[in-house]
Amino acid sequence: MSMKTNPKLITALKKVVGESENENESDSLKTLAQLKQKTPKLIEAVQKIYDNWDQSDKEYGDWQVGHGGICHLIVDAMLDVLNDFDCLSFSLDTEVHVIGIVKLKEGIFSIDIPHGIYENGGGYTWTKIPEVIFEPNDLIIDKLSSNPEEFSNYETY
Repeated sequence: MSMKTNPKLITALKKVVGESENENESDSLKTLAQLKQKTPKLIEAVQKIYDNWDQSDKEYGDWQVGHGGICHLIVDAMLDVLNDFDCLSFSLDTEVHVIGIVKLKEGIFSIDIPHGIYENGGGYTWTKIPEVIFEPNDLIIDKLSSNPEEFSNYETY
């Protein structure tokens, strides 16, 4: 008599008892080199967000963000490009700014396009710096931790 296993049930049970779905999770993680290979596509996605930002309506601002900034939209666009990576957006508590957090084999990294490149202002009121063309060196990748397991420290619910 052969026994059949139910992979979905096993995965669900592992989550309940706190085990990883993948016993060798680090083997499935992307690398920093793979992240850097995405730079041209990240810059292209960011440029589209910036180019569509229209503050021409002086009373109401942009249809999507009003008179606010676009850092959260920029991060969302970058994370769309990185849809096969383990990543999330993260709101800083030191300033009104959103960055991306990426879990890689080498650890936890932030990805960001500093807002001073494309907007001026503070808090929730920002103005577009005209005619910005993003370059690959505008993308800042900083290592936050050497331990990929610390990714959960950035997850908020």
